[in-house]
Amino acid sequence: MTAANTGRSVYMKSGMRRTVRERAGYRGGSSRTRKRNSRRGRIVSFIAGALFATVVLVIMFLLSAGTARAENLTSERIYRSVRIEANDTLWDIAEREMDSSWSEKRDYIKEVERINSINGDNISAGDYLILPYSR
Repeated sequence: MTAANTGRSVYMKSGMRRTVRERAGYRGGSSRTRKRNSRRGRIVSFIAGALFATVVLVIMFLLSAGTARAENLTSERIYRSVRIEANDTLWDIAEREMDSSWSEKRDYIKEVERINSINGDNISAGDYLILPYSR
């Protein structure tokens, strides 16, 4: 074989000589193949980048949701029992017993109703209610 057929130069005394194509970094294939490979590479890179960004956003969202839940649990809830006096309503009890951890009386009353399994203002003097408060 000659140098023209193989794309390589012949072995000489000074060692192996590289052809012009080898010196230029020619890797074979037509320009159409190289373009297709580079386009495919860009598409794969774009998809990988989009997937990475999505994963990062999901992780950030989950971490921020966990932080929000942790902020709500910073004040430890404790429960105590209170005796209902004559003419007491849940609103009166909420006004008297509610601490600063509650933003609205309505939320506090709903929690009291949930804890005590009552619906509405059906309480009687002499009964006991379990009330939440924070340390």
